[in-house]
Amino acid sequence: ANVYDRSTIERMQGHVLHVIEQIIDNPHIRVNELELVTPEERAQIVQVWGDTAAAYPQDQTLSALFEQQAANTPDQVAVLCGAVSLTYAELNERANRLARTLRAEGVEPDQPVGILAHRSLDMIVGIYAILKAGGAYVPIDPEYPADRIRFMLEDSGAKLVLTQLHLAEQASLSFDGQVLVLDRHEQAGQDIYHEDGSNLEPLAGPHHVAYVIYTSGSTGKPKGVMVEHHSVLNRILWMHDRYGLSAEDTILQKTAFTFDVSVWELFWWSMVGSKVSLL
Repeated sequence: ANVYDRSTIERMQGHVLHVIEQIIDNPHIRVNELELVTPEERAQIVQVWGDTAAAYPQDQTLSALFEQQAANTPDQVAVLCGAVSLTYAELNERANRLARTLRAEGVEPDQPVGILAHRSLDMIVGIYAILKAGGAYVPIDPEYPADRIRFMLEDSGAKLVLTQLHLAEQASLSFDGQVLVLDRHEQAGQDIYHEDGSNLEPLAGPHHVAYVIYTSGSTGKPKGVMVEHHSVLNRILWMHDRYGLSAEDTILQKTAFTFDVSVWELFWWSMVGSKVSLL
């Protein structure tokens, strides 16, 4: 009585009796075929607790929902970083211009694109541009050792990396593919931001990969986890239904973008017309 309450003992008793009944009905039953839970408990677990189905826009992508919001609230501030900011229209246009360059460089659905950047407006523009181009962003922390950066780029199969000017040398040392510098508009005689800032014809769908985030590698080599658009939306829209976010709210983007907790910080606000402040 000091360890178990009456309801727990009665439940355990029911499990024992349920096992005995199965053995009486079939003395030759294999141990791995015995069921512990009773039919009543199974109904409770599956039909009551397991009834979690919910409607959400499974045919949408992160970039498509952002574009819809940008059309609805073009002048609303979307991103704050210190004293500088971007409105929805400005972020959408800048990301579109970069996305066209990425498309020209061969980015297509399910293709991983590395982004090696510190938290900044450039980081946000780069992520949204990769998604608009149809690719999947692979976030890389500039503070990672060179060997880990090299491993992530090789293992993911990335052929292109977006980075910042002060990190370009570091990216070049770890990568044999194309490197585009987000905060240097002119590169190899070309402006990496295309002149056309209109929305692109979408290539990626809800079942294409949105991002690849690598595990810490504590149990061996780091592993890239691929997550599709519809899965991200399922998670974020559940959060919105549970906690709610209004256009007056601000999300603090505080998590390193190499960890999955950062994902809702990077996208939730963009679906409801609020804004994000980069720590």
